[in-house]
Amino acid sequence: MTNQQRTALPVIAGIFTIISASILLAVSLIGLSLLLLYPPQFVSYMTILANQLMHIAIILCIAVIGLVGGILSLMRSKFVLPLIGTSFMLLTGINAVAGNIALMGYQYDSFENLLSSLMIFLGNGTVFVLSLLGIVFLSKSKNEFS
Repeated sequence: MTNQQRTALPVIAGIFTIISASILLAVSLIGLSLLLLYPPQFVSYMTILANQLMHIAIILCIAVIGLVGGILSLMRSKFVLPLIGTSFMLLTGINAVAGNIALMGYQYDSFENLLSSLMIFLGNGTVFVLSLLGIVFLSKSKNEFS
């Protein structure tokens, strides 16, 4: 394919994937720092700490996979690798949005909890929407990859 026939769709998909991976990376690093600054005080909560640390580690790995997928999409190197990275980001966004919708019903006791839950929902929704758009743009430009 010549340079005149190339579109900007893989670049847009890569930028969307990098932005959503950066959001996930920032949120997981903030969560990790809060967990390390304010650890659970009781021994029974140590399993909760281990679960949260494992969850943060998984999110960090997915964010790195998404970041690599976005960079490979910018380079137009292989089609499958950016698609895998963006798909992981999309699955994480779906999981986070669904989990946040389920938790919002339990947090109506105060306005602050509802407001923080809505802010987290907007962050997770941003990851979901950007990843979905990244997959759409990647699939539209499938023939531009080497």
